[in-house]
Amino acid sequence: MATNQAAWIDGAKKPLAVREANMPQPGPEELVIKNSAVAINPVDWKIQDGFYLDQLELPFIIGTDIAGVVHEVGSTVKDFKKGDRVLAAVNSKMTSKIPASLSFTDATVLPLAISTAAAGLFSKGNLSLPLPTVSSNASKKAILVWSGASSVGAVTIQLAKASGVAVITTASAHNISKMKSQLGADFAFDYKSATVVDDIVSAVDQLKQDGTEFVGVYDAISLPVSFEIIGQIFDKLGSRNLVSSKKLATVLPPSNLPTDVEAKGVFAALLDKDVADGVWAKFVPEGLENGVLKPLPPPTVVGKGLESVQKGMDENKKGVSFAKVVVEL
Repeated sequence: MATNQAAWIDGAKKPLAVREANMPQPGPEELVIKNSAVAINPVDWKIQDGFYLDQLELPFIIGTDIAGVVHEVGSTVKDFKKGDRVLAAVNSKMTSKIPASLSFTDATVLPLAISTAAAGLFSKGNLSLPLPTVSSNASKKAILVWSGASSVGAVTIQLAKASGVAVITTASAHNISKMKSQLGADFAFDYKSATVVDDIVSAVDQLKQDGTEFVGVYDAISLPVSFEIIGQIFDKLGSRNLVSSKKLATVLPPSNLPTDVEAKGVFAALLDKDVADGVWAKFVPEGLENGVLKPLPPPTVVGKGLESVQKGMDENKKGVSFAKVVVEL
């Protein structure tokens, strides 16, 4: 009989405990995936620190980003079969097959970032961009992705480019060239620069001269300082008649923004079916196959086995730059 183990959270600020877990049985629309690699997200250590624990039943199995092999399929699942190599954000609608050429370690950097990016870029009520394709045509639209070197930011840039959109982004000075050469951003600026607001406004002005409309901002970090600077950017764009609407997608609840900014939080778990189908079922497998979608930021492997997940969470909490903390299993 197959056995299963998991890394459990037993309470706030307690170290993860690796022990036996029930072998899951799939519901009608679910998959059971045998994990070969997992990636760490900030939400993981935030839960361990006590955030959101009042919404969870303890003990709780941590984690969202996975890559591995389909072990069992639910009765109504049609697009996957036992043995498929996949990446997933713990949801059969947020699962994609991956090519044989892509390792599980590389694949696991993408799942939650894909859903989070897609929800802000393509869902109605957010930026509402055209769905991505592997042969996108320029749409004469442009966005700003704040924090392009973050895991969500890196995928947001790639999905936006695949929808035909021009992308302006920010990153640390040492990551600027990667934003253009590896992710395809059209403009990239140092977010610490004293001129970053004027630099971005000038880029929007340049794009407008070519007939490209600026349609909004995706804040992939959503900190008080980013909200403050984005507010300044929108104010300058408005004063120069460079923007007709001020849409902002945020990964955390927005605060301290000008009243005319249309800010909306991004909820990856509530991804529209049309968006999920267009992104997860179609674009992701095709994009990975032909290289339009790259597994970036690259993985930093901190260990092997569930016993290394705690180390991964500790490393992520210290902060990473254009990297994704991964544990191989």
